[in-house]
Amino acid sequence: MIEAGRISDLKWTDDNWIFVDIGFSGKKKSCGVIFGGEQAECLTFGNAQRKIAQFVSAKTSVNLVIEAPLSVCFSRNGDPEGRDLEKLKGATRYWYCGLGCVVMTAAIYLVRAVALSNPTARIRLFEGFVSYKKKGAYSDHRADVERLREAVRNSDVASFRTPKALNGGELRSALAIAGIECDCPAIIYVGPGPS
Repeated sequence: MIEAGRISDLKWTDDNWIFVDIGFSGKKKSCGVIFGGEQAECLTFGNAQRKIAQFVSAKTSVNLVIEAPLSVCFSRNGDPEGRDLEKLKGATRYWYCGLGCVVMTAAIYLVRAVALSNPTARIRLFEGFVSYKKKGAYSDHRADVERLREAVRNSDVASFRTPKALNGGELRSALAIAGIECDCPAIIYVGPGPS
């Protein structure tokens, strides 16, 4: 069973959390992954899918955080619109532009693969949002998942958000396109880190 995680579900226990900074490379280890209290590692997309499915099959409940848009927003006219946290001091990182679309596609494929593995665990999804890094800065997938885990470990409620439309549009789960019906997951927002 896959469901949207809520802010009230963001409680740390080191044995049932998976943090994923998802990548979608054909050859590189572009996915940063942490299983519970273990060390962060980088895996290929296919290996990340398999290890996550195995982890989920060994648990009764799992909290899965994916650093990718898991909710989308559309205007009344049906055009893509931003969500409130995607705009910061004039800078934008809209879900429907550039890398947002790529990692959202990867996340949908990941969640679909987990769902097709017929897990017995209850899976709560959360969106990770690590953004507004310096332009041109190298993306450190391990550091990003570590920052997400620390936000949950420290019960950093200032980092926990409910997705909201930027201009009053309609929010939807990004997973509906894959036939996975759930509400929009809560977001763990980690802003700019050390430069």
